[in-house]
Amino acid sequence: MAISLPFPFIEFCIKGLVLTVQRTITNIDYRNQEHVTFMINSVVEVFGYDAKASYEHSFVYIRQLALSLRTALKQKSKDALNGVLSWPFLVSLKLWG
Repeated sequence: MAISLPFPFIEFCIKGLVLTVQRTITNIDYRNQEHVTFMINSVVEVFGYDAKASYEHSFVYIRQLALSLRTALKQKSKDALNGVLSWPFLVSLKLWG
């Protein structure tokens, strides 16, 4: 569907998929691990359809991860480090890595 519809639809699909993965990984555990892996694989597959849109969205989300990591390293507080060492952050790295 993302391929057959006009131009802006692929960008909506990419954004929707990434946001859905981000919402899902906040409650990750052993029961939904396979579901999250399937969602990550789906995002990667949709990214293969339009390189330009994929690059733009990837850049924004990877930059957000980098800013979170930089903030945690600068603050060196327990809360900041826990945010970087959490499962949602690590699964996000898996998505973009």
